[in-house]
Amino acid sequence: DSNDQSVAWVQNFLDQNKISGKTMNSGANHGFAGGNNFGLPHCHGEWIFFLNNDTWLPPDTFQNLVNGIQAHPNGRVFGPQMVQLAHPELVDSAGDTLYTSGPSFQSYGESILLPQFQGDYNITSVCAGAAIYHSSVLSEIGWFDEDFWLIFEDVDLSLRAQNAGYQIMMLSKAKIHHKGSASIGKTSNMALYYGTRNIHWVRIKNYPTSTLIKYALYVGFCNLFAIKGAFIRGQGFLWFKAKCDALKMYPTMWKKRQTTRNHQSLNGHEFEKLLRKGWFVERVFHHARGGDKKKI
Repeated sequence: DSNDQSVAWVQNFLDQNKISGKTMNSGANHGFAGGNNFGLPHCHGEWIFFLNNDTWLPPDTFQNLVNGIQAHPNGRVFGPQMVQLAHPELVDSAGDTLYTSGPSFQSYGESILLPQFQGDYNITSVCAGAAIYHSSVLSEIGWFDEDFWLIFEDVDLSLRAQNAGYQIMMLSKAKIHHKGSASIGKTSNMALYYGTRNIHWVRIKNYPTSTLIKYALYVGFCNLFAIKGAFIRGQGFLWFKAKCDALKMYPTMWKKRQTTRNHQSLNGHEFEKLLRKGWFVERVFHHARGGDKKKI
């Protein structure tokens, strides 16, 4: 839902440029997850492309996406490489993942010219700011979880796809320029609340039991640093509220976990390959360098 005339602007743009498209107004704010789900029943194509409003697409993006999909006929989930809008030589998101200790990792701020970002490659999770799902995948595993509202709903969807046996591939030739957190900010109260709350739900819904147990102490250790940072920023109370709200929904998320487990095709060892290790060591180097643009 939008009251800034953007819906009318988009429809006018489509009409003026003779582009076939449809705009809709939900009449209410359903969050990122609910907003995307609102549009899904109106999508009748084979492929569904989720795209944020704070992105810019170079002229060759769509052709490179088509070429990439055609080059991998067995693929069902893809993502273009997202670069920073203000610094297109730097990564915004070239495949997301989670540390074994809990936090997210996006390779944010790395040079796009590094060898690991060349060619097409498998990733753990695709950022829903620009993500392509085959309609059959969404029919099988479900849509975005609207309880998340925003933040980590795309990681949840990606891990559900991974658990169902679908690999996710990054198409490096297709670039999308992304401003990032344009609506909520990177360190706002909203970002902290939903990020802190929802990361628990991602784990409880998608992690094998062995993985939950194995890394429980690491997650607890990581939370000590998180609460310290929240208090330094004056957000300590909000951090605790997010944790409490996450716990209140554990019974609901545990029921949803059963659905995910019904599609489970990965054992604990295979699932853990999707996670990134070494959070503490990387954090130490991060602070030793005086901080950088990487999200840790």
